[in-house]
Amino acid sequence: MPSDKPHACPGTWLASCNLRKGRDALSLLRAEPVDAAACAETRRIQVIFDGVLQNRHELIGALELAPEASDALVAAKAYERWGEEFVLKLKGIFAVAVWDRANETLWCARDPLGTYPLYYSEAGGELLLSTCVDELIRHPAVPRTVNRAALADRLLYRWPDPEELYYEKVRRVFPGNLMRVDRSGRHSARYWDPLAPGRSVNWIREEELGRFDELFAEAVRFCLSFGPAGIFLSGGLDS
Repeated sequence: MPSDKPHACPGTWLASCNLRKGRDALSLLRAEPVDAAACAETRRIQVIFDGVLQNRHELIGALELAPEASDALVAAKAYERWGEEFVLKLKGIFAVAVWDRANETLWCARDPLGTYPLYYSEAGGELLLSTCVDELIRHPAVPRTVNRAALADRLLYRWPDPEELYYEKVRRVFPGNLMRVDRSGRHSARYWDPLAPGRSVNWIREEELGRFDELFAEAVRFCLSFGPAGIFLSGGLDS
């Protein structure tokens, strides 16, 4: 069961996708703070992106974008280049929603490990999206009815439906999954699997072991680029 924490919302937003609006179906309704999510738009695509792209410089080069391009614009151009496989090109932690005007299709995804949450609720003919459950249930069209079956399953350590939550009308996009929403309905499929069936394991090669110090230093520099950082030490028996 994913360890989503719906009430831990330091930066939250609420978005709506209304298929009946056609061209401009996706819109950001509310964000706190105002830059909690980035938006981008091209002639074909609308994007809402929340998170961090760790390979943005690589993608900016491949997509021939300006260095100051937002992560949302990078995601939009990645979709225009690679279609639904764009999510395989995004390396980082994120929640992303892409509205394809040409196909009238909405794509929603979370990063492979689910560091960023993404919840949704169908209400009044539109699909509401947020990284926070509280944002969804504040909407007047979303009932707060408790999902009693999910509570019972949780007490019995059963999770028959990994997308369900403790509210009947609120569900989650599962980590490493890509959800498609169009006029035919809603469909979800896993796009990332560390041990995909039928594929050989991509073990690290011996010659790559010598790059550990270099890669570790690069990872630390990347973390420090966001500002002050801390190190948390555990003194537990499992350390």
